[in-house]
Amino acid sequence: MIISGRRLLKVFIIIVLICSIGFNINSYRKNHQLSKKYEGLMCIAMELQDANLISFVTAMNVPGSEYNKIEIFSVDEGEIIKRVETNPMIQDEVKSYINGVTGLYGRIRAFPVGGYIIRIPLEPPEKVENYWLNDFGITSINQVFILFPKEERPYLLVLDNNRRPIFCNFNGKTDKLLEYLDFQLDE
Repeated sequence: MIISGRRLLKVFIIIVLICSIGFNINSYRKNHQLSKKYEGLMCIAMELQDANLISFVTAMNVPGSEYNKIEIFSVDEGEIIKRVETNPMIQDEVKSYINGVTGLYGRIRAFPVGGYIIRIPLEPPEKVENYWLNDFGITSINQVFILFPKEERPYLLVLDNNRRPIFCNFNGKTDKLLEYLDFQLDE
């Protein structure tokens, strides 16, 4: 009886150790998953930390407001620094950027830390015939955001029908646009 009791105790201890190891592995896996989710949320929070930037990008079309004007937003200052009336030359330039979309912008942090964002309303909305945008269900665009980060090529931001942001690379130079806007980027 004593021998079988000791054997039973050893088996019990081994079972407790195996369960403990399994529990620790499962806890580590769950903590790792939560850590990744937390990192993702922190990344999003960093993207959304500037309420002015977010309100600038998500502003709705309000008739009779400044919405029909082109707005230049300084990321560094957190505010609109210039408004400009649109014209056919600017509209045509922006349409060429839309047609020149070459793919999605691939950086993790899509909004620039510094630089400028130019919001250009399109009147009438531009019909879109571009694979990259059509793939997201975008068939027309009523405004385009051109992001000018410091020390990097400009890229586009368009909002899909559910107002979700789509960041895109495009072919085209922005020198003419900046000239039409009478605006110079900080070097």
